Amino acid sequence: MRTTMPAGGELVECDECVPIRWSTPAARALSFLRFDGDPVGLFEIGVESRTQIVRSLALVETPTEEPWPSFAVGERLQGAPVLAADFEGAQYERSGDLLRFASRGTRALLYWAKLKSVTRLDCALASFLVQEEHLVGVIVQLADAAWMAVG
Repeated sequence: MRTTMPAGGELVECDECVPIRWSTPAARALSFLRFDGDPVGLFEIGVESRTQIVRSLALVETPTEEPWPSFAVGERLQGAPVLAADFEGAQYERSGDLLRFASRGTRALLYWAKLKSVTRLDCALASFLVQEEHLVGVIVQLADAAWMAVG
């Protein structure tokens, strides 16, 4: 099964090998920040090396699903976040934070910190959650819930 949803130049894909993939049209020269789940789960954030802007997301292996957490959304802005990182060229860095996963209808939430009060950065089908100036999660809107059978 494969679902592809173009939206505003972005792409969200779902298939048997990579349950969720999102990218912007300018996804070039990327470095990757990886998050692991416990006991399974692998999520990568692609960061443009020159600007440190988040350009892609890939959920490679779905972690164990947890209940949707309770958190408050304060300010809502438009755009993709810029990470406070020093990526140069194609690099892979592993985060020490534990990946968590929840879903609600056609929304998938991937997060790696306790969510309290977040700023939401909307970039078409991805909503980035920022808390105390740190990227702490992302909500991806999918066309339908068919992807859930994949993970």
